[in-house]
Amino acid sequence: MEKGYSDEEILKLKKIAKIIINRKRHNVLLNRYDYYIMGGIPFRKGEKTLYAMYKDNKLTKLEFNILYNYIENEMFIGASRNKEFILKTHYQFGNVVISDEVKQNIWRALNSLGLDDGDIDDLVFAGAVRAYAKENELIPSKILVRKK
Repeated sequence: MEKGYSDEEILKLKKIAKIIINRKRHNVLLNRYDYYIMGGIPFRKGEKTLYAMYKDNKLTKLEFNILYNYIENEMFIGASRNKEFILKTHYQFGNVVISDEVKQNIWRALNSLGLDDGDIDDLVFAGAVRAYAKENELIPSKILVRKK
């Protein structure tokens, strides 16, 4: 029987759990884009996979609870998964408007991280656009975080 997850996924999720714990101490939430960039598993399969990892003693109870609660809370946040709507959203940084071609490239980059179209929502995409803007010095590289 296949376990449904890899050793690499376990290591990435353990790292994410530590980051979530550390950020909680500072009352700062981990955003969805950073979660996926660090190798987080898609939310749609997340709870089931986390439970399997926990039952196989690959995650501690604390890691399981932290990750499970993170995914559960993020799933309650209303977000659009409509690709057409997301790609038509206007993004502008100063005088620079993010073109449709750049938005398509950003979408493909998210796909290359292992995210299916159904896993990309407007919050993840907006985070990717902000990362693009920082990389291209359209905005300062100051850390953008969401407070509780």
